[in-house]
Amino acid sequence: FVMPRHRTLLRLERSYFTAPGRRQVVVVGEQVKSDLIAHYGVDPSSIVVMPNGFSVSEFSTQRRDSERASSRAEMGIADEAIALLFVGNELHRKGFGVLLRAVALTADQHLEVQVVGKADISDYARLIKQLGLEGRVRWHGPTNDVGKSFAAADLFVLPTQYEPFGIVIIEALAMGIPVITTSLAGAASAIAGSGAGQLQQDPDDVDELARLLGEALSGDNLAVWASKAPQAAAPYEWTEIMGRIERLLDART
Repeated sequence: FVMPRHRTLLRLERSYFTAPGRRQVVVVGEQVKSDLIAHYGVDPSSIVVMPNGFSVSEFSTQRRDSERASSRAEMGIADEAIALLFVGNELHRKGFGVLLRAVALTADQHLEVQVVGKADISDYARLIKQLGLEGRVRWHGPTNDVGKSFAAADLFVLPTQYEPFGIVIIEALAMGIPVITTSLAGAASAIAGSGAGQLQQDPDDVDELARLLGEALSGDNLAVWASKAPQAAAPYEWTEIMGRIERLLDART
């Protein structure tokens, strides 16, 4: 269902991307590039993929190590709990319901879902009760410092249906947090082949996500994935991204 506001935005978007005389379009991910080609006929040669970046002063394994205990205490996370962090200002598109059902399927009582963002989870209260997850799903509200929340996490999970990029994925990796997200996230390219997490192919497949959670909890996988996370994030440091932007601008002058 498309609202009048959405129709207006789509018309503006189409007029922008089909206007003549454009030299270059910079997008944050390959999926956005594919969408522009498919929906607006943008010349592929005029599109440059330039991902978002993160600040090493805000997101690092050193910060996670120094703030982990205090952050977990502040968020009410017990030492034996395995904290699955979900960050988002909307819930349905980000796959929150799928995550809840997958956690219930694992039957691991140590798993807790820690939710950070503007979207209140009260609409999911009935589902949480039905799944027997009461007391294991906590909403912490919005924050101006998501790095503090990352410091408390053991695993970042975002079973999103669509994500042009998803900088929170990169920020989690930079903090040494392994990631499970979907192949539909723009930042999924940082996970693929990195050994720092896993990609869910179908964002609606609860069984698939439950299997990936089980894999994360198997043996020392969490520790192994965490050790590889910072290297997966390294190409997205702002200094690296700004260097690429400068080279792009130099080439166009």
